[in-house]
Amino acid sequence: PQHYTLSFEVAGDAEATSSSFSVFWDGVLIHGATQEALGFTKFTFDVVGDGGGGSTPLQFDFSTDGAGQLLDAFQPRGHSPGQCIGVTPDRH
Repeated sequence: PQHYTLSFEVAGDAEATSSSFSVFWDGVLIHGATQEALGFTKFTFDVVGDGGGGSTPLQFDFSTDGAGQLLDAFQPRGHSPGQCIGVTPDRH
């Protein structure tokens, strides 16, 4: 296993009366909220993934009845010097 630092910023939807935002790492919920705060809020997590050349899924899931929530400043970082982390979008 390999430790990673995962950080991102989320801004809520000012026009929404109902919204949710969830983040799953390797199928496990690491952040879940309804009505995220307006303005950007930074979240940082220490997570453990497959360091042996495999992949560990990261999923952002959201819903809103307004204009939309914003995700920014996404940064996955490995704890080993020079470690490169690849991100492959999977849109459903």
